[in-house]
Amino acid sequence: MFFMVNKNKSGKKGIVLPIVASIVVILLIVLLVVYSNQTSNPVIKKETEIANTFESIDDMKTFIEKNSIDGGRNWGIMEMATTGTTSSAPKAADSLSGGASDYSTTNIQVEGVDEADILKNDGKYIYVVSGNKVVIVEAYPADDMEVLSEIEIENGSIGEIFLNEDKLIVFATEYTYVPYSRIACYGCIMPPIEYREPRTFVHVYDIKDRTDPELDSEFSVTGNYFSSRMIGDYVYVITNQYIQKDVVLPSIEEGEEVRVIEPTDIYYSDIKDYNFQYTIILALNVDTGETSEKAVITGSSQNMYVSQKNIYTTMTKYRSWYGELADGEYNTEKTIINKISIDKEDIEFVSSGEVPGHILNQFSMDEHEGNFRIATTVGQVWNSGELSQNNVYVLDEDLDIIGELEGLAPGEKIYSVRFMGIEDML
Repeated sequence: MFFMVNKNKSGKKGIVLPIVASIVVILLIVLLVVYSNQTSNPVIKKETEIANTFESIDDMKTFIEKNSIDGGRNWGIMEMATTGTTSSAPKAADSLSGGASDYSTTNIQVEGVDEADILKNDGKYIYVVSGNKVVIVEAYPADDMEVLSEIEIENGSIGEIFLNEDKLIVFATEYTYVPYSRIACYGCIMPPIEYREPRTFVHVYDIKDRTDPELDSEFSVTGNYFSSRMIGDYVYVITNQYIQKDVVLPSIEEGEEVRVIEPTDIYYSDIKDYNFQYTIILALNVDTGETSEKAVITGSSQNMYVSQKNIYTTMTKYRSWYGELADGEYNTEKTIINKISIDKEDIEFVSSGEVPGHILNQFSMDEHEGNFRIATTVGQVWNSGELSQNNVYVLDEDLDIIGELEGLAPGEKIYSVRFMGIEDML
């Protein structure tokens, strides 16, 4: 383990003696090995579970009113309108001839799980987002470099792209006005003429002929683009949509078809927050264009880790929200973890759990031999009244804590995390 140490307020440097650092490394490796291979250890049961779906819109409204910290006065930010770490080369390289034998690709966290980017490279062609266009450049050989074509997206701002052999997947987000007759609005006192919502558009292009890309399929899903991953021929798109008092169900639009995600297909866990949102996970088969989806009501999702079998989303909650603090007690935060299993078009919510502290980013999480590992920091380095500390936890397949190492580098915070096999470097 490596500790990246900074000066605290007093100007003193955090010092880790070599012998102490060696002991910590050994302890952490033992922890990860033991708890990754044994299931007979004591299990710390979590307070949070995803085990329910809603029965109706009224059921959803009751849940949000009950669990909103401000009593339901702040129901999100949707708008109503009354007037109109390894590198993995993409599959495309296998189908191309005459390309470079060595070229850079997207820096990804998990081997076999591609991440979207604003630039993709297959050894012969470069695909780059430029404004509201995707430009395809023949880049090899370099002496003959030229722009072959441009794809212009009319609806929304382009975010990121994927490359899958001769298919190019483009993501864009736009606030759209939806006629009231086409939405499912429940509890509306006065139905709006139009409803304004953010939608994520997914465009799939056939690029066999790089000089003349053809639109193969397109659809849109409720919410702002949050993140995405590609595993084999399946792209998983995650969007977030805030919920307001007049509950509008999330939907998927493909051409003239509109599929509403019904309450019985929306999961939830017993959490409190100032705002609630739909987190929507959609699977796209790049070859056939077929899609499937699931949704869960959460607080504000902040980070996401994806393995080849599971998606994990996280949010931070504070004990003061729940009235859990005694007088004078420090406001310790917790990280809520939602686990969703993915297997091609099959998407299932598995469980929800929690650990003390907050995480830095997606690299603070990892999956190893079926167990989930996460590194957190409790508190802030600037708080002189309560020293920050750092922890590593191992959770089982149900997100119950089965291993922990707490109290690392008091007074400091995590600047970087890498899980490599049975080792964890902070």
